[in-house]
This record gives sequence, C-alpha cells and structure tokens, in this order.
Amino acid sequence: MNRLLKEPIFYFLLIGCLIFLLDDAINDSVESREDIIFTSEDRDRLVAQYTQNWGEPPTQETLDKLTQDYIDSEIYYKEALKLNLDHNDEIIKRRLRQKYEFVAEDLADVVEPTEEELQSFYKNNINLYQAPVKLSFHHYYVNPDKHKDVDGQAQLLYKRLSNQEPHDIGDAGDNSHIPTLQTTAGEKEISRVFGAVFAQELFDEPTVGWKGIVGSGYGLHIVYVDLIEESKVLPFDEVSDDVIVDWKTDNRSMFKEELIKSVRDQYKIVRRDE
Repeated sequence: MNRLLKEPIFYFLLIGCLIFLLDDAINDSVESREDIIFTSEDRDRLVAQYTQNWGEPPTQETLDKLTQDYIDSEIYYKEALKLNLDHNDEIIKRRLRQKYEFVAEDLADVVEPTEEELQSFYKNNINLYQAPVKLSFHHYYVNPDKHKDVDGQAQLLYKRLSNQEPHDIGDAGDNSHIPTLQTTAGEKEISRVFGAVFAQELFDEPTVGWKGIVGSGYGLHIVYVDLIEESKVLPFDEVSDDVIVDWKTDNRSMFKEELIKSVRDQYKIVRRDE
C-alpha cells in the first residue's frame, strides 16, 4: 500500500475518480453521461483501414475488437480533455495546427483558376518555366585503377588530344561503361551520371572546345564540349500542367495567410514577456 501511494498513477486515477463522482453528484442522472456515437461510416472506415493494411477485410470478431478499441479511444480522449491534459502539449498543438492548415488547403483547392489567371501567373513567374542550359560533349576516361600516376597520364592524354577534333580522334583513353559522346544533357542529368563536381565544372562558364581535365567519382576525364544549347523560355502550352500545380500551391499559401490574418483579429494578444 505504501508503495502504491508513492506512484503518480495512483493520484492520477484518484483525481479521475473524484472528477467522475463530482460530475455524477452534480448531474445525478443517466442522461448526464456523454454519448459515444458509432456510425456506419465509422465502421466502414475501420473496415477500409484494416483491409488496406492486411489485404483482406476483418472477420466479425476482429471488427468487434476494432470497434471496441475505437470506442475506448473516444472515451480516453474525452476524459483526457476533462483533465485538461491537452494543455501546453506541444505535440498536440502542432498536430492541431497541421490539421487546421490541411482544412485551409482543402478550402483553397475548391477554387479553380481561370485561363486568364494562369496566363498571368505564367508571365509573372516566367523564370520557373525555362529550359535549362544543355551540353553535348565527348569525354575520354583515365582510370585510376590502371595507372600509378593518374594525373600524369591524364596530362599526357590531354596534350595528345588537345590539338585534334573529336571526329578525328576515334578511340582514346581507357574503356568506360559510360559512352564517350554525351548529347544534350542538362546539369542535373550530367550530375546523376558523373557527379555534382563534374557537372558544376562543365557548366561554369561553358564554351565550345576543350574543357581540359575534369574529375569525377570514376577518375579523370579529358572533356571536349561540342554544343551548348542555351536556356530558353518554354511556351505556355508546353508547361500548362506545371503552371496549374504552381498556381494552386501559391493559392494555398496565400489562402492560409489570409485566413490566419482574419482569425488573428478575433483574438486579443496580451504580451507579458517584456
């Protein structure tokens, strides 16, 4: 008994019982008890969730357990609110804020943009709808596993190739699983193949001709840039689907901001931190 008295849970349960007895004494009627309403929609949702998780609908016995668990959760939730257990709980606050923002986004998504609004958004955000700079280039590989002095080997290869054009060279360098000629690829595409450092080196003030020795995760490459395809604005018809997505994203953000401004005016903010 002494051990029980030292446990915090004992006092928690005691407080809960006192609140229950006090509530029962004040109301003194069966009607004062709160109703937990379980609807057919609730049942269907439980069945759908179980089916999604387990690949088959629940048996009646399982559904009965799921139903009882749902009802118990509702009871715990209501009792926790009575004890003010949600007060100053940062996790609950963040979750409720998130749900409120989801509601705001759903309301914003009801609005569909007009053609004029999409065209205006496209023109005001034209920088979002530009095709990136693209390069075509030859690379001649120097494999570090095949040469003791890989830097020296790369210098020798570059010296031999740099006074020629790629179409006069033929095979040169070490064998590589990556084709020697890479055509019209953007920085992101090249980065995925050769790595970010290699791609950045090529796109840093690109010019047609020999770029020199460029390193990658594979080793060293003697690079010749054949073609530069400059950045260009993509026509509206080509990016209309992207414009719709971007417009809706922007509209959600604007709607949430306007909503919180209108709600904020309903509160008196008292600052006691100065």
